Amino acid sequence: MANVVPKPTLYGMKVSGNVCPVVILLEEAGIDYDFKEVDILKREQQLPNFLAMNPTHSIPVLQHEDVTIYESGTILRYICNRYKLEQWYPSAPGPRALCDMMLDLRQTWFVPNVVDVFVKSKAGFHPPRTEAEIRSALDSFETELWPCLSGVIAKTGGPFLGGTTPNIADLSFYGFWVPISVLNPEWPGFAVPGVVPYLEKLRDSIASYDSSVGPTENFWKPFLERGGGEDI
Repeated sequence: MANVVPKPTLYGMKVSGNVCPVVILLEEAGIDYDFKEVDILKREQQLPNFLAMNPTHSIPVLQHEDVTIYESGTILRYICNRYKLEQWYPSAPGPRALCDMMLDLRQTWFVPNVVDVFVKSKAGFHPPRTEAEIRSALDSFETELWPCLSGVIAKTGGPFLGGTTPNIADLSFYGFWVPISVLNPEWPGFAVPGVVPYLEKLRDSIASYDSSVGPTENFWKPFLERGGGEDI
């Protein structure tokens, strides 16, 4: 009898921009997994049993076999390596380097310069930004971040960062594109040439969209109407 590989267990909230990409990958790859809700709005990430897994009290956390890891990008890479998901995380040095570069750029540039301004401040988790700060973030998106993304899309042949099919870098960014669009329906960044077609093609490529992305899409507007994160 063949050995049965234990199911991975993912801890977090599916509405989180960091958890959503992992959920998409698991569901698109057809990997059976257990999901354990950790409601950060109720500060459940501060409970002792969660802190024992991740002292930085951030989501997601993944447990699988003898592995316990956190950080969304690390989890995406682990799943691809463990299940040999070549389509999502290529093993060839050049394509893998481009994917890794985009995953790193997502953390070092996209989150602090775009997500913090247009998601976390907009939703009340961070203080409101000044008009000058918003304008600066938009200018940087148009002149710095999008040229990085579109440059990689050009190198891979597109229409995705991964080429003809998305890779985990595409998914990693997409987790936050959803709340950006819901919280900022008239966001000027969508007027930058190439942005909307890229996002539309990415959405259309996700077969599991309703289950993997739907919770995120349906969460943010009612959350904002209830006052956002001001009381959290």
